[in-house]
Amino acid sequence: MNSSLVQSIASIEPFGTVILMMTKLMPFFMIILTFTMFYILMPNTRVNFKSALVGGVVGGSAWQASSILFTAFVVNSSKYDAIYSGFAVGILLLIWLYVNWLILLLGSSIAFYHQHESHITKEQELDPSPEVSEKVGLDIMVNIARRFESTESPVLQVDIEHLHTIPAVASRKIIDKLIAGGLLIVAGEKADMLVPGHSTDQISVAQILRALRGHESMWKYKHIKLSPEVSDIADKLHQDINKSFDNVLLRDLIKAKQINS
Repeated sequence: MNSSLVQSIASIEPFGTVILMMTKLMPFFMIILTFTMFYILMPNTRVNFKSALVGGVVGGSAWQASSILFTAFVVNSSKYDAIYSGFAVGILLLIWLYVNWLILLLGSSIAFYHQHESHITKEQELDPSPEVSEKVGLDIMVNIARRFESTESPVLQVDIEHLHTIPAVASRKIIDKLIAGGLLIVAGEKADMLVPGHSTDQISVAQILRALRGHESMWKYKHIKLSPEVSDIADKLHQDINKSFDNVLLRDLIKAKQINS
C-alpha cells in the first residue's frame, strides 16, 4: 500500500475506493478461502466445492466478525481503570476460542446439509418399518449386485441413499444393517462405494431378510420367554422364510431384473 504505484492508482477514482474496499474485505476473503479448503480436505469423504464454499462463507464471515468484535473489546478494555480487568480479558479469550470452534463446526454442518439435503428431516429418530426395510434392502442389494456383475464401477453410497423416496437417514440405517450382516462391504479409495460381501451366487434372499430383520440389540432378547403358541408361530415363520427363499439367490434376482428391463 505504501508503494508509489499503488498510491498513484489509489489517487484515481474509482480505483481508490475499490482499493480501500478490497483492503477491508480481503481478510474476509482469505478466511472464507481457508475455511473452504478446510471443509474440502479435512473430512474423510468427498465434499463438493460448492457445498464447502457455502459452509466457508458462513463460517468464515462469522469467524472474522467475531474476531473484529473481540479485538474492539480488547482495545477498549485498556481504558478501564479496574485493577483486575486483565483477568476479564483472559476469560473472554477462552470464550472467544470456544465460540470460534462452534463457528467452525457450524460451517461444516451447513456444508454437509447443503450437499446432503435429504438428510434434513424433522424426525430425530427415523426408523423405517420392517416392511419398508425388507423392500428397500432387497432393492439395494439388487442394484449394488447388478453394478458389481457388470463392467461399470461400483455404486457410490450417496447414489444408493438417493435411489429411493425414503429419507437418506433411513436408507443409511438399512445399509448399515446389510454391512453388519456381512452382505455389503465398503470399497474404494475414499471408502464411499458399496460392493457385495460375497459372490452373488452365495447370497440368498433368506440371508438378506435375516440381516434386515436383525438388530444390534436383539441379542438381549435372545432367550425371551414366550407362550408356546406364539413361539410355534415365530418358529414356523422363520422356517417358511428359509424354506421359500433359501434357494433364491441374489444372482437370480439380477437376471430377472435384466430380463424385465
